[in-house]
Amino acid sequence: MKVAIVFDNRPRPETTGYYCRRALGKLVDVEHLLPEELTLIDPSIFDLFLFIDDGLDYEIPAHCRPRAVWAIDTHINLSRCLTRFGDADFLFAAQKNGAQTLQDMLGRPVTWLPLACDPRIHRPVVGERPAHDVVFVGHILGAERIRLLEEIVRRYPSSWIGQAVFGEMARMYSRARTGFNCSVADDLNMRLFEIPTCGISLVTNHIVDNGLEELFEIGRHLLTYRTEQELCVPILSDCY
Repeated sequence: MKVAIVFDNRPRPETTGYYCRRALGKLVDVEHLLPEELTLIDPSIFDLFLFIDDGLDYEIPAHCRPRAVWAIDTHINLSRCLTRFGDADFLFAAQKNGAQTLQDMLGRPVTWLPLACDPRIHRPVVGERPAHDVVFVGHILGAERIRLLEEIVRRYPSSWIGQAVFGEMARMYSRARTGFNCSVADDLNMRLFEIPTCGISLVTNHIVDNGLEELFEIGRHLLTYRTEQELCVPILSDCY
């Protein structure tokens, strides 16, 4: 089988499609296409066009069939996902509640396909020692995330907050005692998988009705908080 996997990794090299390309290449003959290349290729040479949602809104040519789509950001803009991907032959969604809502609206199956991590990239880095009480790798956005990050830094000044990709991300987590996550809209993001795989404890907001407890055992794989006061307890126990 020859599969065209379509995503644009120029704005963000670490976009989800990058990891999909690495994993899919172990199973089938796969070729990565940028959006502007879709009108230049002979579609008959591919058995499947797989579109990984990269947050961009380029035109999807009608001849890209059969078409499978993995919708990532249903928690941010569900109507966009419905309009943009609703006519796919096979539709997957990274968020369980998003998959169910799309299925109800479309009247046909939408499969929940959670995000993940790449254990060849996200793993403990030998030789690194904890230098930070708490590490957060990601975008600093959303009022709740910003407020909690500011409080963490106030309480634990040695914490590190910023952006890092691939091996540098693994190194930053390997220098931490605790990894922190605050979902934008109760989404199950890649951070939930990346942090434990790097060998440190994860503290995340408590997410309900979106599959968290189907994928993880709370108290074993990760710790959750509902309030700022609850957040401090597991961080304190891990840091000191």
